[in-house]
Amino acid sequence: MNLFFQKNHRFLFYSAWLILALAQAASTELLADEAYYWVYSQFPDWGYFDHPPMIAILIRSGYAFFNNESGVRLICVLLGTLTILITESLTERKNPFLFYTIVLSIGVLQIAGFLAVPDTPLLFFTALFFYAYRSFTKKTNWQNALLLGIAITLLFYTKYHGLLIVLFAILSNLKLLGRWQTWLAGFFVLLFYSPHLFWQYQHDWVSFRYHLFESNVSTYKLSYTTDYLFGQLLLAGPLAGLLLLPAAFIYKTKSETEKALKFSLVGIYIIFLLSSFRGKVEVNWTMPALISLIVLSHQFILDKISWIRPLRIIAFVSLLLIIAGRIYLVVDIGPDNSVKKRFHDHKAWAKDITDKTGTIPVVFYNSYQRTSLYWFYSKKPSHCINLPGQRRNNYNFWPTGDSLTGKPVFVADVYGISTFPDSVNTKKGWVGLRFEASFKGK
Repeated sequence: MNLFFQKNHRFLFYSAWLILALAQAASTELLADEAYYWVYSQFPDWGYFDHPPMIAILIRSGYAFFNNESGVRLICVLLGTLTILITESLTERKNPFLFYTIVLSIGVLQIAGFLAVPDTPLLFFTALFFYAYRSFTKKTNWQNALLLGIAITLLFYTKYHGLLIVLFAILSNLKLLGRWQTWLAGFFVLLFYSPHLFWQYQHDWVSFRYHLFESNVSTYKLSYTTDYLFGQLLLAGPLAGLLLLPAAFIYKTKSETEKALKFSLVGIYIIFLLSSFRGKVEVNWTMPALISLIVLSHQFILDKISWIRPLRIIAFVSLLLIIAGRIYLVVDIGPDNSVKKRFHDHKAWAKDITDKTGTIPVVFYNSYQRTSLYWFYSKKPSHCINLPGQRRNNYNFWPTGDSLTGKPVFVADVYGISTFPDSVNTKKGWVGLRFEASFKGK
């Protein structure tokens, strides 16, 4: 048995990772954001208010096979496994069992790795970028320039954060700017990315204006910075970050690729630390740094026997916590809290509302998330109305409101229940309802 494991450990590890992710994807209800991105996929386009179109393409591809949660997440699950495989290939001096230990100790790769959100393909295309970058720096020719250009384009089509990865890679190796092949790679990026840029031009650069000037802007609070720092420690673990972060920062790079990984790691953490002085920073915004964290910490600990034993202990405890977390996402147990509400009772909630409203469409106030969850689980197209001063979203651009204009609808909200003439008590709390015989559209 031990000999069989030694010969087949890589196949066993990646097979188990994939099977477990597929099972988790099939047995866990959608997050509200996943439902929102599923609505993206119902309106194929070269861009959206919040993000580039990659997540919509991936969801639409998987949903063509399975019309359920598994279909929504299928391609992201596959990319999540491939991310680990490509990341392992970036560790040029390999210790696969150390690599497995590090990967298994990072909870976000397991618990969030199956989710159909932009961060999942972002991790994959970040790993792919560094793989293409290594090929390009080792053999700088037009073929590798094309490969690099494609990798960068896919990164940009996934999330705008991808620009930071490329920027810091260039800063780590400025001599690249003197090579015509680098500019050829840039030309390929411009060519392949032009449909999205044209979409932005047609929509008055709405996404760029939102992310640069509207999102994450508020009066500074010390908690923004402290929460950011604590959140990054948890993201890298939840416990292993105490070892992995110092290891990655201390490690002295030995190749151009490792130097680019180091610049990316440090640069991303600094950029979002500075951003915390501008407003609240979401923990997941630094996700691309995990690729650098895994590779660099692996390379450092490889030569530090004294670090391996405590890492194994921390990884074991982390894995127990992660297993508990996986179970918690599937089974509705324990007291109500924000995490539980994000993963449970969406299907029952939508049914409770549908039992009250019948076949009549439901329009929600100020919540693209509730709108999207209801649409997915009721299979009834819905719409979101934004009241003045509320965050805009893609329902401001989709024709969902126009399609309901002049038709009977129920308007719903979870706030101000007493102001509504009717309401329904759902698995997720009360929802106020008001019937409108002819929707005016907004």
